[in-house]
Amino acid sequence: MISHRGVDDGNGVQNTIPALQKTAREKPDYIEMDIQETKDHQFVVMHDNNLEELAGVNRTVHELTLAELTTLTVRENGYSAKIPSFDQYLTAAEKAHQRLLVEIKVSPQDSPQMMTNFIKRLPATAIEKGQSYPFVELSSRSGVEETSTALIC
Repeated sequence: MISHRGVDDGNGVQNTIPALQKTAREKPDYIEMDIQETKDHQFVVMHDNNLEELAGVNRTVHELTLAELTTLTVRENGYSAKIPSFDQYLTAAEKAHQRLLVEIKVSPQDSPQMMTNFIKRLPATAIEKGQSYPFVELSSRSGVEETSTALIC
């Protein structure tokens, strides 16, 4: 079983740590989550490029730094939570012993070193323990680029 965006039956705000924690208690095989590169080349957990629908801010992820994004509150399903960094989300998943499917939202605004920076974010300890981090899609915002698949163990 795979939990889409880390929620199950509206038990929280998609792609947030409180939803991950609740959903992990149900023991899905994977929690699917989305990340995007920020203005300062960090990674934030967020599906939508524009923050309007969940955070009420008419800006894109690429226009804000990680520090700015993680201060924003997102609301959905009657819940609210802060936008997490990818590092925070990985830490919460590791504490919950939860495996992740990471969807990397690719856009023309991404830095040339985006994938290198992303791979550096993976915890070496998890790789040493034999945990795998499967990457389902590198999905393009424009819909023009090809979708590809990779697996890192």
